[in-house]
Amino acid sequence: MKNLLKLTTKAIPTFLKLYESVSYPRHALTCSSFKNFAIQYEKYPEYQASLELYTLNDDWQKDGLFLIKNGRTYYFDSLEPNPFDRVKKMLLDIDYSKEVIFRAVRDQFKPMLNDVFWLNNVEITNQTGTTVYYLNKDFMLKLPQPPIPEGWYYRSLTLDDLPEINQKVIREGGDHLNYIEHTINYKISLGLCDENGILQSWIYGVDVGTHGTLGVAENHKQKGVASAIGVKILKMIAEKHDMDLTWNTEHGNDAAHALSHRYRASNLGTVTWMSVNKRVTNKMSQMGMYQIFYPKL
Repeated sequence: MKNLLKLTTKAIPTFLKLYESVSYPRHALTCSSFKNFAIQYEKYPEYQASLELYTLNDDWQKDGLFLIKNGRTYYFDSLEPNPFDRVKKMLLDIDYSKEVIFRAVRDQFKPMLNDVFWLNNVEITNQTGTTVYYLNKDFMLKLPQPPIPEGWYYRSLTLDDLPEINQKVIREGGDHLNYIEHTINYKISLGLCDENGILQSWIYGVDVGTHGTLGVAENHKQKGVASAIGVKILKMIAEKHDMDLTWNTEHGNDAAHALSHRYRASNLGTVTWMSVNKRVTNKMSQMGMYQIFYPKL
């Protein structure tokens, strides 16, 4: 990334002002990502070595172009109009010799990103399409907290919960073990235990948005557990960080979508989370072509 301009957290207020001024909450996901970036960067000194903010040049103050790097994971956005030449030039500077993970890529960037992948001889090897939902923090704070069974209680997740959470997540094709460990260490998380101390539901944060993966034990699905823990963590975020709330719900997760609709969350559109690796043939795979142009439904 030698050709990019590295920025400090001092640039975040300017980025927020730019994105909040454009039909807010259209870019609420980007705004919450910047706020999370600042919180993590200041709270965890050891995190600063892997959490970096880049742009192409000083023109970022006009179009809001940025790239957040966290290890091999990247999140980018821009207010630049199509054909996104500046975005493309910035993304071409990424090192694609090893696996690269893009989080929450907006649909409008996909054709341009396809060109970047082709020029770097890489292709999509895994992807997940999600819907972005939004709730105003004031509305969220006024919502009643759904009840939980007598004797049940909330607590923060710990690394001791990793095996149980990972077992379920693997079955559903979700996050990797090291990513779950990372989120428990550095992001907000919450578990719901029964009267015997057994973890029955959990939810943890992600790099983009305010919260991400939510899990419920099989024998407690459709019993209001997801609603209770979902509202609880959203209220915690709204109170602790004074943030509006955004989250990503995977296509096909009907229960999670229904929960978002129940609380009248605004639909901000779809984004795709993707992993890319070196192309193994001279032709782009059918998976790569399909995933670029046709998000998973």
